Amino acid sequence: MTRTPSRLTVGVAGVGESFETFHRPFLECLPDFEITHLCRRSDQEYDHPAVRVGSFDELVGQPLDLILILTPNDSHFEMARQALMGGRNVVVEKPFTTTSVEADKLLRLAQERELCLSVFHN
Repeated sequence: MTRTPSRLTVGVAGVGESFETFHRPFLECLPDFEITHLCRRSDQEYDHPAVRVGSFDELVGQPLDLILILTPNDSHFEMARQALMGGRNVVVEKPFTTTSVEADKLLRLAQERELCLSVFHN
């Protein structure tokens, strides 16, 4: 008997041009991924059926398999750290962090927690 894998749930922090241009089309054509939660700083309406959350803390608290961090560069380290501490796999938009020291810390944390951590670069 062949088992159909369950879909991986994805939460997105920073819903803007990068999400619309790169991440959304890519994820929506892959049957194993489902964008279930969105977190954005503005209250502007957005055409996507995912649940809206009001803060990154709330996003990390959701039962997600993966969090995409598509926010301004200076927020990448702290948000990725928080997501990893919350037990979430993480993909961070480039640049990964603003320093190599921050990058090393995140890589060690992901390894210690046996989580996937990657940087997105198209």
